[in-house]
Amino acid sequence: MKRMKATKIAALAAALMLALGLMVGCSGDNSSDGDYKLIQDGKLTVAASCDFPPFETLDGDTPTGYGIAVIQEVANRLGLECEIKNTTFDTIVPAVAGGEQFDVGVSSITIDPEREEQVDFSDPYYIADQSIVVRAGSYASVEELEGKTIAAQSGTTGYDYALENVSDDVVGYTEATACFAALQSGNCEAVAIDLPVSESMIAQAYPDCEILERVATGEEYGIAINKDNTALTEAINKILAEMEEDGTLEKLEAEYLG
Repeated sequence: MKRMKATKIAALAAALMLALGLMVGCSGDNSSDGDYKLIQDGKLTVAASCDFPPFETLDGDTPTGYGIAVIQEVANRLGLECEIKNTTFDTIVPAVAGGEQFDVGVSSITIDPEREEQVDFSDPYYIADQSIVVRAGSYASVEELEGKTIAAQSGTTGYDYALENVSDDVVGYTEATACFAALQSGNCEAVAIDLPVSESMIAQAYPDCEILERVATGEEYGIAINKDNTALTEAINKILAEMEEDGTLEKLEAEYLG
């Protein structure tokens, strides 16, 4: 009788420990930082415009680049699967703000006041400058581009910069590659785009183009997050701080940006 009683007590204790373990495991979507919400349990659904090398691009059908690697590592450290969904850049912030399609947006998005009215941003994970690209030998200075047609990706700070500082004739394209195609075909005289992207695209696909001017704008890239999901913002910021401290961001930057 004593052995049976002891056995029952041990079984009850084990069952109680298992139940407590399940309760802990089900709380907060693998996060110790709070009850953040996800479009799909166990998965971080990410919007990205994969035409912006070396930050977001496609290797066949596989998203790759520095920004992609950063968000994949963030998801991994949160214990989440990472699903990247390719979409046009100018739809990302509104879609994240809507809260029904994406948990976050990662697409070299500059943190600025206008966007901050729609979404929250993580702490910055990269700082970039702007550039003006032309066909090699076509212009000697940016001042010569006044009144000329400039191409820029719609919804970007490059578009805004060109309109305010280069020409009043700026044409928006949905993809960065379309901007360069327009430049090559003579449909525009220059492209306004983030400096690391212009360097990458000239080196990889457009050797007949050159950077006419580098513009020190010091733009901070951040991860766009729905304003109602402050716990997710806090969790991501904690992970980014860890990645900065342990050298992961520096390692990924060296791998993808050279």
